Amino acid sequence: MNNTYDIIIVGGGMVGLATATGLAQAGYHVAVIEKGQLDDDFSFETQMRVSAINNLSQKLLTQLGAWNEIPSQRLSVYRRMFIWEEKHQQTLEFDA
Repeated sequence: MNNTYDIIIVGGGMVGLATATGLAQAGYHVAVIEKGQLDDDFSFETQMRVSAINNLSQKLLTQLGAWNEIPSQRLSVYRRMFIWEEKHQQTLEFDA
């Protein structure tokens, strides 16, 4: 096993994994450090958490080969979004 990397990314969330994928496709040897376990099984029950992805991000995910892997039942156009954080009683609202 080769433990030498060109780039190490801390965080296996959407941004970290997209960055790692793009760099790996460009020929870099990339490692991702994540405190949890990476899971490529998308059969789990849908959670209330959502991500708002704009057209440019969709284009990037398409170029990386990830967009077509998202099940269609998990995609939806949105015009309005209300975000809340109960602990600090803060809210944010997007409205097209």
